[in-house]
Amino acid sequence: MPKPQSRMFLEHMIYYGKILYLKDLWLPEVDDSEKIGYTSEEIQWAKENEEQVWRYFVERELLFSNDTELQSRFLFPAPFSKFYLELDNETPAMLGHYIGCQMLRQYKDRTGADLQKILNAPAEEIFKQSNYKPRK
Repeated sequence: MPKPQSRMFLEHMIYYGKILYLKDLWLPEVDDSEKIGYTSEEIQWAKENEEQVWRYFVERELLFSNDTELQSRFLFPAPFSKFYLELDNETPAMLGHYIGCQMLRQYKDRTGADLQKILNAPAEEIFKQSNYKPRK
């Protein structure tokens, strides 16, 4: 699966989401925390705060941004994700991976696409057709 050629944050989130989605298929019995490299507390935080993370991305119009700093803040391994808020130290790193995977799961559920279609689908198509809504 080739890395995105664009710098768009959404494309990179979807790319990492596809990798986690493949892990879902190959390792269905393995917990999501192990697939992403989180502790049980970190995956719990991601699940409990999924809606707030998504709202942060949307309200600040980050999804279609070409700012490469977003990748280091939300996609790369680090001690935590960087929202530049007081809660940063409580957050797990790589929250963009987590959100990307949730979007892929909803895309699969809504479209019934097979694996080849999922892997080849452009990020914007996945975004639009998933009609992604975080759990509340």
